[in-house]
Amino acid sequence: MLPFRHILFPVDYSPRCRAAADAVAKMADHFGASITLLHCYQVPVVVYGEFMPISMPAPGDWQAIAEKTIARFAQEAFPGRKVTTIVEANDPAAAIRKTADRVGADLVMIPASGHGPVRRFLLGSVTAKVLHDVGRPVWTSHDVMNGPPYKSIVCAVSSGGESADVIRASALIAKAFDAKLTVMHAVDARSAVLETEYGPYRKMLMDAAENHLRGILRDQGLDVPVSVWDGDVANCLKDEAEKRDADLIITGRGHAQGLLGSLWSHLNSIVRVSHCPVLSL
Repeated sequence: MLPFRHILFPVDYSPRCRAAADAVAKMADHFGASITLLHCYQVPVVVYGEFMPISMPAPGDWQAIAEKTIARFAQEAFPGRKVTTIVEANDPAAAIRKTADRVGADLVMIPASGHGPVRRFLLGSVTAKVLHDVGRPVWTSHDVMNGPPYKSIVCAVSSGGESADVIRASALIAKAFDAKLTVMHAVDARSAVLETEYGPYRKMLMDAAENHLRGILRDQGLDVPVSVWDGDVANCLKDEAEKRDADLIITGRGHAQGLLGSLWSHLNSIVRVSHCPVLSL
């Protein structure tokens, strides 16, 4: 996975997409990575006038128009840089997944939808599908101007089997940026003990989680702060990131546990409430 060598940047020409281009360029510069731009378009249905169809470009012309548009965007957003451009008449989320596989991209960078009060309710259907379906690291952020280099990274892990891999990858990324790394876990013990009286189990569960994390760190030869919280995963992670003045959050997506990965169920909420970019592995 590291270092990142090929970044896939899906583009829709929106202001947020244009703003995110700077973060993409900085990430590519830091790792010496190539960049592929992908735009998906849909050929409009024929609109009929009073007596006959209104004149519209032929399907082949839509492809040509899309290719010219993405070429112009590449020149404007990445001046003086050689980038690969791809356009497809396809569903964006499906095209992102297939293109990432086809070109061998090892990182997808895509801004999240929603900002201000709206961001608490809107992630964006394309971004949500990409986070769910793409089996490679995905960088996403509401604050698209908050790009690398990163100086403080919080790695959030679940109690699942992929925790060691996520911590190892986070340590490599932190080293690449010469950033401080913190490893955290939220127990959310009240849901874990169901209807059992919560109080007596709180310290036991939190101590067990901390010992588990410290064991992983010890096995990997890492000496970094460990933080264990009790409560909702997304909000605990938000508070930890703000406490550490983090400019990047790294978390797993539960691929090792399939759809039952515990962090996957919280990932949309993590992205929505985070003040900084989220890199999910």
